[in-house]
Amino acid sequence: MHSPANVRHELLFKFLLRLLDGHATRHDLGLVLGSRTPMIFEEDCRVEPDLLFIRKENLGRLGDTALEGPADLVVEILSPATRGYDRGEKRDVYAAAGVPEYWMIDPMRGRFLVDRPAGTRAAELSAGRCESAALPGFRIDATWLFRDPLPSADACLREIFGG
Repeated sequence: MHSPANVRHELLFKFLLRLLDGHATRHDLGLVLGSRTPMIFEEDCRVEPDLLFIRKENLGRLGDTALEGPADLVVEILSPATRGYDRGEKRDVYAAAGVPEYWMIDPMRGRFLVDRPAGTRAAELSAGRCESAALPGFRIDATWLFRDPLPSADACLREIFGG
């Protein structure tokens, strides 16, 4: 059992949920869910990422309480209690399960880490934009993630949508 999330973690969670869900909903791409939705990879392997995106064509694997198999995009917000686990064991589990895109937001170090697929580092940013391969048309500016306070999710969505 890990320590409860801190306030910064929860604010980042809320911000990212609004951005990802806003984009996915506007373009009818699939479903964004939060940390109470486990992915089941094997009978004895269940993980609950902070956020996950499931493309429309994969929604048939979503049951009432869990997703059977990998989400198309998995996001973990690293905290002192879970940093090593999310970057190590969980990353390995996601790689073995075939998660196509894995984001690790590290607010303590001001780093946005992107694996494509999970287990294969594609980018490590503290600034600049990253386009998601799993969520078509979605791009995020890494500097948004490390501002204090976080920027307006509505303003960021307008920028993502192009005005």
